[in-house]
Amino acid sequence: MTVTYQVAGGGHLDIDFSLTGPNGRLMNEQRKKDTGTHSFTAEGDGRFTYCFSNEMSTVSGKTVRCVSLLLLAGCTRSDDEAGTEP
Repeated sequence: MTVTYQVAGGGHLDIDFSLTGPNGRLMNEQRKKDTGTHSFTAEGDGRFTYCFSNEMSTVSGKTVRCVSLLLLAGCTRSDDEAGTEP
């Protein structure tokens, strides 16, 4: 899975980002960044949670663009793009 984000507007164009695994373990944390990318291979099933926080800014809101890409085991990229199962 890959998560990519960019702050597109608001304040100093920075945001906090965190990614937590199914066991509650913090996998990635970035503070006051304008862009970021994190890629990983899941070691098991479960829900992965990513969070954007603007708590450090009490004055201005933020606009964040986020893309997440998930490639299932056994799929090739062309299978995924074609909408077919392996």
